[in-house]
Amino acid sequence: MKFLKNIRKELFGEKWWRSWLMTIAGTFLVAASFVYFMRPYEIVSGGIGSLGMMLNHILPSIEMGTFSWMFDIPLMIIGIRVFGGMFGARTVVAAFLSPAFMNLLSYLTPNVKDPSLM
Repeated sequence: MKFLKNIRKELFGEKWWRSWLMTIAGTFLVAASFVYFMRPYEIVSGGIGSLGMMLNHILPSIEMGTFSWMFDIPLMIIGIRVFGGMFGARTVVAAFLSPAFMNLLSYLTPNVKDPSLM
């Protein structure tokens, strides 16, 4: 019984909750930086998010986060197949939450042509 109590304490203890909250907060900050800074000023840094930003510029009817999901899902499947089931739950959650936050923030932000007016 003591063994199960220790496992439960480690799995759902303060350190566990803090690491998950920091992961979610970090993905929100990444999404906010893309939507409020990089996209209006057309700064492309590289990676999946910037690829989604470039494709959104070509096809504006599809959101930047949706393009990111289109590339993230196959990469997550490859990562799980290559590295196995212990690929990392936080990595998978962050890869899915970041485009979701991008779409949400894009939806909530008015479409302003001049970035200085945001």
